[in-house]
Amino acid sequence: MKKILLVAPFVSLPGEPCFNRFLYLCYLWSTNYDVTLVTSAFCHPTKTKRERGSKDFQDLPFKLTLLDEPGYKSNVSFSRIYSHDRFHKNFESWLYQELESNSKFDIVYSAFPLIATNITLGKVKKKFGFKFIIDVQDVWPDSIFAALPLLKEFDFLLAPLREKAHRAYGYADGIVAVSKTYLDMAQARNPHTPGFVAYLGSDYQLIESIHPKPLDNSIIRFVYIGTLSHSYDIQTVIKGFGQVRAQFPNAELHIVGDGPERHQLETKSGDGVFFHGYMAYEDMAAFVKACHIAINPIVGNALQSITNKLSDYMAFGLPIISSQKNIEAIELIKARNGYLYEAGSAESFAEIASKTIVENPHQINNKHKPDDIDALFDRRVTYPKITDFIESV
Repeated sequence: MKKILLVAPFVSLPGEPCFNRFLYLCYLWSTNYDVTLVTSAFCHPTKTKRERGSKDFQDLPFKLTLLDEPGYKSNVSFSRIYSHDRFHKNFESWLYQELESNSKFDIVYSAFPLIATNITLGKVKKKFGFKFIIDVQDVWPDSIFAALPLLKEFDFLLAPLREKAHRAYGYADGIVAVSKTYLDMAQARNPHTPGFVAYLGSDYQLIESIHPKPLDNSIIRFVYIGTLSHSYDIQTVIKGFGQVRAQFPNAELHIVGDGPERHQLETKSGDGVFFHGYMAYEDMAAFVKACHIAINPIVGNALQSITNKLSDYMAFGLPIISSQKNIEAIELIKARNGYLYEAGSAESFAEIASKTIVENPHQINNKHKPDDIDALFDRRVTYPKITDFIESV
């Protein structure tokens, strides 16, 4: 049986919010491979320390290694930089000890970011004879600076970081990416490295098994799921929603998720806006299936492409209102008859949201009919193709 090492510092584990790509792959691969997952003892979404003895981590079909790091409260902070540095150093120590003790891995599948962990793996792949696959989840460092306009004048600082990123990509025997946008960026300096696009997607089998939460059908529910941070245009949505509610008093805005801007957003919210915090994935799915319209509010200069939330929205089959400027995302949203508003403009959001209500009456009673888009987001279809790709390179 082949051995796979999966390195994913930001993975969500059983019992935690979200059910992301790497956890799904661990379960998928554990049927045919000997799988080891290495991640952090710090949970990125909740900003809390994980308990190694948690019952949720017992009896897993794969080996789980949690490496220490100090943690951080804000996604954009020096404490995060320091924390990631400590994680990397602990990862290096663990990796060399593991490899030198004759633990042979046939394949190493590593999330990007982090940059440093991938460089470390790339340096030793020939010595220890493993196939090295990078899975591009985000395009650091560009995405960080793009979300913070004030840092544009310091763009020169990106040069050495970009070089490190390209160096990491250059070590890879194959590159998987969550979008064609990200794959193109990763292959820009490494055009001969085999690549494969697999959207983050959703667990359609799980979603199909969940019944909508019983809620009042006379209410029109808008829903946002995800992080509350600087990358998302939620403040505009909340401001514009006041205008929507003036026209449609039975409209509600539900925000499912958490993040550093939650308190600030709550203080600016009016009637009909509800914050739910993080929910277990099954609870979130039941709630969203009882909603009518999904919101994908991305700030104008952000570099997000095909995100977790967009993947889930596609699976739920709700009409989508989006401000995302990424061409790949726009094409998919339009293919689902979605709606676009101008990021930062409350008036634009209010106009489009009102239009969506008028054009999609009683959406909750209309069962989504599977289409070609679903084949791009159903993990049952797309993730086995990741397996085929890593075996082929």
